[in-house]
Amino acid sequence: MGGCAVGAYRTGKGGKAVSEALAKSAAMFEDIDAAFAWCPGHVIVSNPTVMHPAFAAAALDRGIDVLIEKPMAADLRDAEELESKLTSDGARAFVGYNLRFHPIVETVKGAIESGRYGRVLKADLYAGHWLPHWHRYEDYREGYAARRDLGGGVLRTLSHELDLGQYLFGDYVGITACVAKVSGLEIDVDDSAEIIAEMRGCAVLRISLDYLRPAYRRRGEVFFEGGLLEYDFGRMMVDFTDYERPEGKRLLEAEGYNISESYRRQMEAFLAGGDDQICTLREGVEVMRVIEACEASSRKREVVNVQN
Repeated sequence: MGGCAVGAYRTGKGGKAVSEALAKSAAMFEDIDAAFAWCPGHVIVSNPTVMHPAFAAAALDRGIDVLIEKPMAADLRDAEELESKLTSDGARAFVGYNLRFHPIVETVKGAIESGRYGRVLKADLYAGHWLPHWHRYEDYREGYAARRDLGGGVLRTLSHELDLGQYLFGDYVGITACVAKVSGLEIDVDDSAEIIAEMRGCAVLRISLDYLRPAYRRRGEVFFEGGLLEYDFGRMMVDFTDYERPEGKRLLEAEGYNISESYRRQMEAFLAGGDDQICTLREGVEVMRVIEACEASSRKREVVNVQN
């Protein structure tokens, strides 16, 4: 993006090498106090999930705005404790659900808010990818997504869809879920989550997440009174089919879109102090509340109310 000096505090334990270009252009710190002594104006927290709250709190305590990689914490209690650090005149914090800035999500959001297809009746969102194919530079068994002690599991790691639920359809009301490890992957966390939720903005939302699909896929269906909207991140398209013309109509075709653009726009919003698109810390806490409700529902085998 330019216009900013960049520094990084890193331990090197993640196994990902720093590029030569970044090593030359960024200040590198092995001590957290030295990193803060560098006086950053903004902080991005992108270490393993379980470590997010402590490092975000360290920045907020110094009055520095923070962008936290999703999900914002490993459990709801830590998320709520971090939220308590925010004051009306203090530093601001946001959560990195960058898909809000993706043209597919923007198209779906626009269709819902315009009302041109009528009321949303129900929706179905899916995301899945075979975990060993995610970060080929590391042993998948050692990555944060695979380890309970680092805040992993499919429900947390693929929580984009949980955020899209609230972003597109309003507050969660009640949840029924089955969260489990069903595969032979050598991990100690859930690799499959099936969620059915009642929402303020639609009668039924179904979300399916897994670490199992051989090739990455992210797609969704939104049923309106006037027809069906479908999106697919692999094909980079959004289609709408009404009840009179079953051949459908293409609302968006974004072949060649670079996902880095969504990160750039999210970063611009963060540096500007926030906007209506970027996920606020409060909304990030709501995602953690939904995660906790899903786990409680799966454990108790009952519908769980989501407190908002």
